Amino acid sequence: MNQNNFFTTTKVVAIIGIFLSLNFFGCELSTELPKTGSTPKANHLIINEVFAISPTQQNTYSWIEIYNPTQLPVKQLSLQSLGTNADTINPRDTVAIKAYYLKFRSNVFFENPFTPFQPPMSAGTQNVYIPLSSLIVKEILTPMDEISFSEDSILAAQGFAVYTNNPERLLEHTDLGGSGQLYKPFIFNMDTLVNIGALLQSGGDSINKSFQVFTLFQLPASGEISLVERTDTIARKLRTLNFSGFQIPFIYIDSIWGTNETILDIVRYGNFVPIGIIQPHNKSAGFIPEPHSLARYSGGYFTGNTKTDFYFEPQPIPMWHSKQRHP
Repeated sequence: MNQNNFFTTTKVVAIIGIFLSLNFFGCELSTELPKTGSTPKANHLIINEVFAISPTQQNTYSWIEIYNPTQLPVKQLSLQSLGTNADTINPRDTVAIKAYYLKFRSNVFFENPFTPFQPPMSAGTQNVYIPLSSLIVKEILTPMDEISFSEDSILAAQGFAVYTNNPERLLEHTDLGGSGQLYKPFIFNMDTLVNIGALLQSGGDSINKSFQVFTLFQLPASGEISLVERTDTIARKLRTLNFSGFQIPFIYIDSIWGTNETILDIVRYGNFVPIGIIQPHNKSAGFIPEPHSLARYSGGYFTGNTKTDFYFEPQPIPMWHSKQRHP
C-alpha cells in the first residue's frame, strides 16, 4: 500500500462507523435564558453544575454541565499533522491533538467494538476522560486530508454544554433552561492502549494497540471531576484487518507521547479528600442529596474551593445560569 492509499482507501473505514454507531447524542435547544444580575468573570471554560444519583441507587444517572463564561467562542478540539513516514507497507502518520476533557475516576467496562453482542468486560476503577467534542473519535480515526470540523467543536460565548449518560431520563425529569448542546458521550481513555491481538489478525501480524472505548460513564457517589486541556502527540497506523472474511481498513493508535495536561477547574464532592499538592485548599462540598445538583454560585468563580463556590440546588435546570448569588 503506498502513502496515497493510506489517505484514500480509508474513506469507508469500518472502525469509524463502529464508533459513530455508538450515537453521540446532540440536540439544539431554543428556550430563553433567564435574566441574571452579573456576568461571570472567569477567563476559561468551567464546570458549572453536577448531578449524580449514586450508582448504589435504582435508576442511577448523571450529568455534568460545562459553561463558557467568556465573550469569545472556544474551540474544543484541534488536530495538526506532523508528517507521514515513507513506509509503504506499514505507513504511519503523526498528529498533535489538543482538546478539552472531563476527567474523573470511575468503574469502567471495556467494550470490544468488533464483538458488539458480547457483554462488556470489567476494567476496574481508573481515570477516564470524556471529550467535550463528540467529533474526537471520528477525527482521530480519519485521514488528515479528509478531516473537516463542524460547529460541534465550538462552544459559543456564554454557552452551555451538558454531558449525560441518559438523555431520556434527563429530559423526562428535568427542564432545560436555555440553548446549548446535550451530549451522550462515551468514556474515552487516551492513556491506556489495549491489546486486541488475540481478537484480530492483520496480514499475520497482531494488532496489539488501539483505543480503549468503554460503556457510558457513571459518576461515583464521591470523587472529583477535573476539566482539563490536554495535548497529545500520537502516531497512527493503517492496517487491513481480516475479520470474518472481510478486509477492513483500520486506522489505529500505535503510540502516544509528548502529553501535556493543564487543569482548568476541579469540582470535589462526597467525602473526597485531595491527595498531594493539586489544589489542597479545594474542599469537598459533601454528598449530593437526591434529587439536588451541585451548582456553582452566580459570580463565584474566584476561590477555586468547591465548598465555597458551590451550593446544593433543589431544582436542577441544565443550561441555566445559577439561581443563587454568591453570598
